[in-house]
Amino acid sequence: MEIPKDCNDYNLPEMYLNELYLLLKRTTDLCHEHNIQYWIDGGTLLGCVRERGQIPYDNDTDLGMLQDDYTKFRNICEPILKKEFNYFIKESNPGSGFLKILSAVCGLQHTEDENDIISPCLDIIVYHNFNGIISIKDRLTRHMYSKFRFLENNLFPLKKDYIYSDLVLYGAINPYPYLERCYGDWNKRIYELKEYDH
Repeated sequence: MEIPKDCNDYNLPEMYLNELYLLLKRTTDLCHEHNIQYWIDGGTLLGCVRERGQIPYDNDTDLGMLQDDYTKFRNICEPILKKEFNYFIKESNPGSGFLKILSAVCGLQHTEDENDIISPCLDIIVYHNFNGIISIKDRLTRHMYSKFRFLENNLFPLKKDYIYSDLVLYGAINPYPYLERCYGDWNKRIYELKEYDH
């Protein structure tokens, strides 16, 4: 396939991409250290399957967790990330189970308005098992991201063989039904689709 000359117009600056990598590495390293189960989600799952790393124009990274692991993460890992790396961490709406971990290392800024975040960030979304369907726990968030769900046997048992640069991360045992539902023709990049959908 020939890459269009204008594809780099979509790409983020290298410093931004490096900070996304560090956010993901530091967060997943802590999860591994403290036996907190997570899986790569959204555009991060797509990037690992299609690009073997970060999609160069996706401005965040995404992890999913079940409630018990999320609670453990907030109690153990969140204080470490704040103290050691000076990350700004906030839940979109208190109790929503949609956590944003933001970095200002790139000299970029964020505001309290969730729609005005321009810093590299990592999203953690809490999922729940609804009769064999693993979907987003919070009703409002679930409505906004209605395609983000897995059949239990497509997600579990998680496999640790997703490559993201030099990281090896946990993800769905069978990601393809999820990717097809969320992104349609997921093997094509945005400059082929002429629209933003990863």
